[in-house]
Amino acid sequence: MLGTIVNAVGILIGSGLGLIFKKYLKKIDEKLLLQVIGVFVALIGLTGVLKNMLYIDKDVLKSQYELVVLVTLVLGTILGQLLRLDNKVNNFSEKIASKWGGSAFSEGLITASLIFCVGAMAIIGTTESVLGRHEVLFLKAVIDGVTAFILTITIGFGVIFASISVLVYQGMIAGLCLVAYDYLIDPSFYQPFAILGYIMVICIGWNFLANNKIKIVNMLPAFLLSIIYYALVSIF
Repeated sequence: MLGTIVNAVGILIGSGLGLIFKKYLKKIDEKLLLQVIGVFVALIGLTGVLKNMLYIDKDVLKSQYELVVLVTLVLGTILGQLLRLDNKVNNFSEKIASKWGGSAFSEGLITASLIFCVGAMAIIGTTESVLGRHEVLFLKAVIDGVTAFILTITIGFGVIFASISVLVYQGMIAGLCLVAYDYLIDPSFYQPFAILGYIMVICIGWNFLANNKIKIVNMLPAFLLSIIYYALVSIF
């Protein structure tokens, strides 16, 4: 839970600074800040992919899991599009906002909670954190902190309470990971799963930089297909 706690603290610090400096930083160029973060996020994602895909065998650099990752990613994205997951998440957020909106508190809380919780970084970061590798969630803490800072300036003080949403959501993921810990330490299960996650992290970095956004939510079923693939291979 260390990574998740640091993540929540990052949101608290970012939104707290936003409250303090709100009236002084109305003209801040948040786009430039997000672009800088985007480059670094994409770099972290690329590093994660290479770390799990490449290995050395008898002094020869080789790669693994390309076909499995490609098939699960393509099929998962097709499934996500057929299910219209991205549209459903957006419609859900709009419905929640309209139902509970009308104040700076509710708008900030709902908007920030969806931004911080929905996505691959929360999933792969929490999973890695359970295995004792907190780097992704530490990076997410910085990203969420900067985002919370910007959102607090532009929306309102409700953003600070999104830290509770992160604690609950990522805590639940961590609990599931602990139940399935024996599978997580099996490289044949975890490495393809991690490669998928880091590819999506690269896409997150891209979305910080590009006008044409990748609908990452539609890619999330690839995680489920990766689990199903591992289960079938283990049985047969």
